[in-house]
Amino acid sequence: MDHSMQCLESFRVMLNRIRAEPEDKSAALIDWMMTVDERKFNGVDILELDEATKLICLTRDFCSITKFAWTTADLLMLPSMMILAGINPFDKMNGGLTYCEFALNLIGTMGQMQEPPSIPNPVGQSNDDAQELFLQCRIQEALPLLERSSDPCSKYLLGLIFFEGINVAKDMARAKKFLAIGVEQNYALSMRLAAAVGLIPWSNVRMYNDELKALASKGNVFAFYELGQYFFNLPKIVPGSKSDPKMVVRYYERAAAHGYFLAHWRASGLYATKELLDYAKAKAHAEAAAALGHGSSENRLAMIYWNGNGVERDHELAIKYYRRAVEHNCFDSLLRLAKYCRGKNDCLDEYKRYRKLIKQLADKGDAQMQGWLTQFKD
Repeated sequence: MDHSMQCLESFRVMLNRIRAEPEDKSAALIDWMMTVDERKFNGVDILELDEATKLICLTRDFCSITKFAWTTADLLMLPSMMILAGINPFDKMNGGLTYCEFALNLIGTMGQMQEPPSIPNPVGQSNDDAQELFLQCRIQEALPLLERSSDPCSKYLLGLIFFEGINVAKDMARAKKFLAIGVEQNYALSMRLAAAVGLIPWSNVRMYNDELKALASKGNVFAFYELGQYFFNLPKIVPGSKSDPKMVVRYYERAAAHGYFLAHWRASGLYATKELLDYAKAKAHAEAAAALGHGSSENRLAMIYWNGNGVERDHELAIKYYRRAVEHNCFDSLLRLAKYCRGKNDCLDEYKRYRKLIKQLADKGDAQMQGWLTQFKD
């Protein structure tokens, strides 16, 4: 019996042994997330298994931990787990399904469900609903709920949205306003961004490191991300120190394992650097975030295909992703698109639209756009 058949049989045995007693699902999922690349099946490291066996092992563990009572956040972990196990969840199998789609179908089949599970789209009025929408990168839906909330995490997320320009135009004044609330409330998650916008000295951020670690130990996805950002910015926080890319990406991947698109985007960027160069992981992380409609990740994926980083060059596909990025208010794609469309009769109107947008942003004081505008004399 080959590994995949043995693993499938163990899956069936597991289903028959699921107990009725409740257990701490959250803690078990965090443990699974942090050790997935260390797991073995029949003494074989998961990274050495064939892809079919890896998928069955991952879905078996997922169903065992959740007892088929998964949430949106739980399902969002699956693509990240696949990346850590060496599978690109968005690559297609022989049958035409992506690996992620196959895993969802497998979960549905083993749970004897009529339909495979899908990630729900909750819309509500609570703080949890707003954060859920944010984690799904449904920024326009999340914004009004976050703005109405007095919860400090909501103000942190608002500051993050406008500071990073997450599918909206960057707005440092609005970011500063929301982050100032976090400073007033002594909220640990807000402090790194507060230093970035000049509200507090970078050295003050160090005081909140232990609090971030405490939040992360409870499974707070934003704390994992901010710890990654803490260690990325360590030279600013502790002068004379150096940032360790391996430590940084470890925290990003922990946050990405919860499906957090920003962590996927950051991890993708690190895996494209010479210190951690791994084009396959860079592409997989970018695809995971781009699948949620994150503009900056779509822009990165476009760059991967435009430059042929670990893939065959495909300018047509790259332009497709550049266009999607602009649709999601990631304006880093504008220069490439404007140059591509300039002089092409079939997209002259598109060129004029991009050039006009560059000028509008330049007129608002965007220094990058002002520099780009000088490249267009017509």
